Amino acid sequence: MSDIIPHIFITNQALGLTDFENDDHKCILCQGDYLSATLFNATTYADVSASEITSAYGYVTGGVSADTSAFYDSSSKQTVYDMDNPTWVVSGGSIETSYAVLYDTTYQNSLVYVFDFGETKTANDGATFELNISTSGLMRSQQGC
Repeated sequence: MSDIIPHIFITNQALGLTDFENDDHKCILCQGDYLSATLFNATTYADVSASEITSAYGYVTGGVSADTSAFYDSSSKQTVYDMDNPTWVVSGGSIETSYAVLYDTTYQNSLVYVFDFGETKTANDGATFELNISTSGLMRSQQGC
């Protein structure tokens, strides 16, 4: 499967309910078979929290803060949504995860983006687990016609 932009993010942006540039966002790590039909019904952190990995070994429930930004790229006529690479330092054990979820803590803990790793990733004691966001941005949206 590939990464997913939840329908609720698109709706919230269209209605002006969220502000990707200024709202606070967090990124959580999850495991299991979340990326299924349930994904299309999920709209908030509460909908995915049962799949969040256990708070241990350098991971804290609720995730890490994610520094997000948005800007208009006039050359491509697209809005670029971007974020810094979220990281977790593993200590005293291993972290196993198969996907991550970015959510907006400012507006109803609404889902923003789902990162599908396509397999279970493991980071062992002493390692840093990092999501590498593309240098061209997290996602883009076309403006007008």
